Order: sequence, then structure tokens, then C-alpha cells
Amino acid sequence: MLEEVDFYKEAANIEAFRRYLEATGLTGQATAPKVYQYCSTRQVLTMQRLYGVPLTDLDSIRSLVTSPESSLISALNVWFGSLLACESFHADVHAGNLWLLRDGRIGFLDF
Repeated sequence: MLEEVDFYKEAANIEAFRRYLEATGLTGQATAPKVYQYCSTRQVLTMQRLYGVPLTDLDSIRSLVTSPESSLISALNVWFGSLLACESFHADVHAGNLWLLRDGRIGFLDF
């Protein structure tokens, strides 16, 4: 339970996911917020703000892309790939932690 509130651990998980995206060439499909280590502590996590809408907001998703289904499939493909290729495991994947960003990529949040 203590790992859930250890933001050093969360930052490490985010960075591992970002490395996975880079290594697999998926940065055009998905991203995770950049962590600002110099502004973060064990109790404070400072990250890049991502602009988009949660995958729970279908009307807003439709305003950004013509095929919401394709966005969801892309999100699932990236996540399933991470199960095999990423050194950390994103165990809290749900529509509130997956955002469709303004640039069409999927933003993964809350590691």
C-alpha cells in the first residue's frame, strides 16, 4: 500500500513507460506525462500537463477524431504491448486514466 503513495516509485514507472514507447516506436500513438524530477519529492509529483479528454467522454472524443473505436483499439494495443515489453506494469488502466489528447495520441495517466 505504501508504494501507492511513493511518488518516486510512480515517477520511475512513468519513465519506464516512456522508455517503452520510445523503444517500440509508439510515441506517435501514445505518451505519458514527462516527470519534472527537480520539482518532485516522495510526497509531490510534478508532471507535464496533458491536454485532452478522458476516454469516458464520447462526445468530446468524437469532436477530436472521426473514429473513437480506432482510438480505443490503439490504446489497448499500446497497453497490451507494454505487458510484454515494459519493465513496469500499469495496473490501473481504465477510461479515466486514458485520455485522447488534442494531437490524437493516447495519454496514459496514474501509474
